[in-house]
Amino acid sequence: MSLNPAATTGESFSEAAVRETLEEVGVQVVAADLKQVFTMQRFQSDDDVRIDVFFEAKKWQGEPHKAEPERHSAVRWMDIADLSDDVMDYQLHAIKQLLVGNTYDELGWTIDKTD
Repeated sequence: MSLNPAATTGESFSEAAVRETLEEVGVQVVAADLKQVFTMQRFQSDDDVRIDVFFEAKKWQGEPHKAEPERHSAVRWMDIADLSDDVMDYQLHAIKQLLVGNTYDELGWTIDKTD
């Protein structure tokens, strides 16, 4: 699942994923069926640091569709090699990290942490 769940006040990351999956692609998932697979701290600016939590859903109810047409161009299954033109940069970064076995990363930070 590669959505953009934004947790609201009092909402856990998994609750946000359940809500956003229904709102954005029109399918119902159950929080207990979600598996957390990747977490990323993402620096946008000094006033905008985000934590992205990615879940895997192997089962759901309903057929995925463009439930928010004003926000998305399409909902479709894609080959991993075709993602670069159609996926947001940070989501593509997370997918690439998952493919090499990573479960955590930090993106957008300008400080070299190796010193």
